[in-house]
Amino acid sequence: MLFKLLINVFATVILLIYMGTFRLMAGLAADPSADLAIVRNPSPALHAVLALLILLVATVLAVYKPHGVTPYGQRHIEESKL
Repeated sequence: MLFKLLINVFATVILLIYMGTFRLMAGLAADPSADLAIVRNPSPALHAVLALLILLVATVLAVYKPHGVTPYGQRHIEESKL
């Protein structure tokens, strides 16, 4: 659970840092006289894709628990059998 939290915090921080870059790129793209070579930089898209993959890993860890059912889940299973 702590690992998933750290993954989410890390991905969120990286994406928040890149919000400034996206804001700059949007301003440049809106300016018709600006050089679009900066906007065509693949780095922000690469970081967004990597952050998405990291968040997908956290989702997979949340759904497929590597250590099995939690104690709460085990109690719930046992109570439902009665």
